[in-house]
Amino acid sequence: MSRITCALVLCSVAACGGEEANQNGADAGTVTDACSGSDCTTPDAPPPPPAWTFHNVFGVANLDDDDGGGRDWEQAPFATDDDLSKLVLPGSTLALGGGPVQLTLSGSLTNIRIYRADVLVLGDTAGAGPLTITPDGSDVELVVEFGNFAVAGELAIAAGTNTWVSKLQSAPLLMNHHLQPAEHVWATAVNGNASFINSYQSVLGTKFTAVAGSTVGGDVWMQDEFEFGTTTGEGNQRLDVVIDSIRDRGLNGLAQRIWVGPDTIAATWGNTQFRTSYDSFGNLEASPPVTVNGVVYPFGKIYYGRVGTGTTSGLSTTLGTFLASQKVQAPFQLPTNWLCVGHVDEYSSFLPDPASPKGFKLVIADVPAALAVLATLPPTATLPYYGQDHGYPTVGSILNDAALIALNNDLQADYLNPIVAKFKTELGLTDADIIKVPSLFETVSNCGGRVAALIPGMANLIVANVDGQTTHVFTADPFFRSTTNQATDPMINAFKAASSPTLQWHFIDDWNTYHLGLGEVHCGTNVRRTPTASWWTTAQHLMGSN
Repeated sequence: MSRITCALVLCSVAACGGEEANQNGADAGTVTDACSGSDCTTPDAPPPPPAWTFHNVFGVANLDDDDGGGRDWEQAPFATDDDLSKLVLPGSTLALGGGPVQLTLSGSLTNIRIYRADVLVLGDTAGAGPLTITPDGSDVELVVEFGNFAVAGELAIAAGTNTWVSKLQSAPLLMNHHLQPAEHVWATAVNGNASFINSYQSVLGTKFTAVAGSTVGGDVWMQDEFEFGTTTGEGNQRLDVVIDSIRDRGLNGLAQRIWVGPDTIAATWGNTQFRTSYDSFGNLEASPPVTVNGVVYPFGKIYYGRVGTGTTSGLSTTLGTFLASQKVQAPFQLPTNWLCVGHVDEYSSFLPDPASPKGFKLVIADVPAALAVLATLPPTATLPYYGQDHGYPTVGSILNDAALIALNNDLQADYLNPIVAKFKTELGLTDADIIKVPSLFETVSNCGGRVAALIPGMANLIVANVDGQTTHVFTADPFFRSTTNQATDPMINAFKAASSPTLQWHFIDDWNTYHLGLGEVHCGTNVRRTPTASWWTTAQHLMGSN
């Protein structure tokens, strides 16, 4: 500062003597030069005034029970409730208003509450305000609570000519996808599926739990009863949601017994009176993250089976409407009415692939892929499992069944090809993003001419990518061979050859309990996964805000 002062003095003296110098014929420009040297610097610009700005709030719905006293939304705030969000209004900023500050809430008032010192001051029964605060130099701490998913509101903070609007948003309910790390895996243990259970137990250890069949009425279809979803907030909040289907068979009630508690709830959408097989959650899946026509879907897109709008035409419209209302995963529909059970997981899934530009591959059932494998095999090659349970003792007996081959070619042309085209459109995929899994189908008695898997459905798979460990893939052993040696199975080899070499494969025995019961590995398993992205930074463009 002394240097600046000195320079200013020099400039002042020179300027005062400038006229005299000019009178003596000297160049007045030398006065300017006195302030342009290394000893003359420009004073620092004054700092801009502090901005009248405040934080946004991105939280989770307070729908769990953190204290054992009932749903938290129905209680007054308490210390151990970890689903509340804080909004701090700094005293230094409030002082800039030069007087009283008014807070006004807009948006979903019935699902937003704002507390100050444990007193409800805005939202719900307290209304929109305005609430007047008289700044005293100290920070004002507000607590924000949300009563539902994907709630949006705005808090206007005004004083004099200063106005700021803070966003208040609760997390949308997001379905999990196969690229998210697996936290835990469950399946039901019953008489006859010991090999299936042991396959999981030996690989996953403590990350796997076998639910005793005697406690769930022998219901092995773990995926069909539940779908795990997650919600997260900016304050490290996480509320897991078990979407409990209206299927309501033996597994009904398991969620409440083993999962529901602090930070986990179960919820159901739909009317059990109208339930069909389409309401089981093998018929409800989500893709990994995709970009479609320039639009980024950081949590992927939901897809499910439905044709038409009738109550028995597909997944419950109540659930479908709710999922669409969450906006972020933009659900789309696929036909499953050609299948006896009618689930999208019978013909599709996703596998991680680090070498792929998208990081994954769509796995899709494909008839030509199966016929191509069959064409390489001797017609006399024996197939003991198929002879025993499907009436096809050899490869030749399959190839010589003209009606079976015609049926499968028709299924490919009428359903699977259009399904692939739909996936390409909805997910922005190309042929390079797709693995075609050898698959054949057959009609099933008492199912109106609809079909189920003849070759155990290998697309019906589980990705167990426990964080920090090898990515394990569990799927059905197709038993398309006459020996116990899986290395000789042409269907296994074809699938593995088309997939990433980074995957650790487990082709497990699901034949009697699952395959003959018209399901496969994914149908009998469920996985809880870790959320991996922040919707408040990556998905605002999908939620109608920036």
